[in-house]
Amino acid sequence: KKKAAGLARTRILLDALILAINDGIQTGEEKDLYLEAQSRATIAISHLSEVKENRVLLAKHPGMVKALIDLIRIDKGEARVAACRSLVMMSKVQQNKMALVKTDGFVALFSDIMGGRYDQRTEGDEGAGISSSFSSTHSKSNGGSRSQCQSQCQSRGNSSRGGSGLEANSSASRGGSLTIRQCKSVRYQEYLSLARVNCCAAFSHLAKDCVSSAILCKDKAFIGALLSLCSNTRTPMYKRCIEMMVHLTRFSGNCEVLASNGDIVKVLVTSGKAKDLEERLCALRSFQNISAVCAESRMTFATDSVIGLLISSAFEGTKDEQEASLGTILNLALETGTFVNLTNTKSFTAVLIHVINSTDASSISRERARQVLRLIANWMNTLADTGNDKHTADNTTFKPTGWMLYT
Repeated sequence: KKKAAGLARTRILLDALILAINDGIQTGEEKDLYLEAQSRATIAISHLSEVKENRVLLAKHPGMVKALIDLIRIDKGEARVAACRSLVMMSKVQQNKMALVKTDGFVALFSDIMGGRYDQRTEGDEGAGISSSFSSTHSKSNGGSRSQCQSQCQSRGNSSRGGSGLEANSSASRGGSLTIRQCKSVRYQEYLSLARVNCCAAFSHLAKDCVSSAILCKDKAFIGALLSLCSNTRTPMYKRCIEMMVHLTRFSGNCEVLASNGDIVKVLVTSGKAKDLEERLCALRSFQNISAVCAESRMTFATDSVIGLLISSAFEGTKDEQEASLGTILNLALETGTFVNLTNTKSFTAVLIHVINSTDASSISRERARQVLRLIANWMNTLADTGNDKHTADNTTFKPTGWMLYT
């Protein structure tokens, strides 16, 4: 680490690494050399970025971030993964977050890669640089390239140790000699998955910053990719994305943007029914934060699916789930237009009474349940008075009959 810290302060070295990435010699016999130098330079930057003290230096070095972004656009292999990892390390530092988000093309490119749209558009594109050769090799190999690569690597190891390796060499020669880059092409899908995970990790760090998260929320490509991943519980990035959603709702300006998206209810309801406790909590707290800030969202959330989820969490959930769900119900109850939907929900009043009388519920949950009942009682009382808030002194329902009619 001491050596890496010193190397990051050497401007000539950083300029040389950027030059190796940006060098455009891609013709003839020098193409493989260029690609290998580009990959190694990117990996070197990735190693330098692992040292915390180097991250600000690398991000502020002229041309560094732009070179990495340009490389990510054209490469789909090991170099792209290393470049994404370098930007993830830089995004962890507070001083770098605004600079990265404002970099031209950064948010759009990372959003497309995270959502898997960028690679779908460039699939089969001959101008995609390294990625096109990787894609064709991987798609046509059907497992043959992997075995050929392993046999060739094994034969090289045997020959270097003095073994024969003639059979392996002959099998490799029948299919043509494989370069190092072609051997790496068998890991094509693995590289794509690692790049998507790294892009998601970068956004998760940026979403914790107030100003950066505001810029992210206004980007339609980012919101689309985030909601798409949050709706698919099978992706490895699902948990990180739903956590990102909570971080975005912590800032009031983002809640109105998220509430205006029609897919937000479906995504959060799906996450609220997940098996993992943290995922359910993230969904419930997102509901709570959005409904607290954006009054327009309360009518949107007052649906059978959302209220049913909230009631179920208040009755069967943990203390944290109970507090979050009752907090959302209290926010919804502040809008008089939601009372009909709330009271029509099965077991709504029974669950509130259960929470108030429960010794296992926290004091916060019990107080929120009382407040909801007070709001509903006041609303019903107002309806009974036909909109007149002034109550008469005698509210009894006694009706005189018989002899009392004539007194």
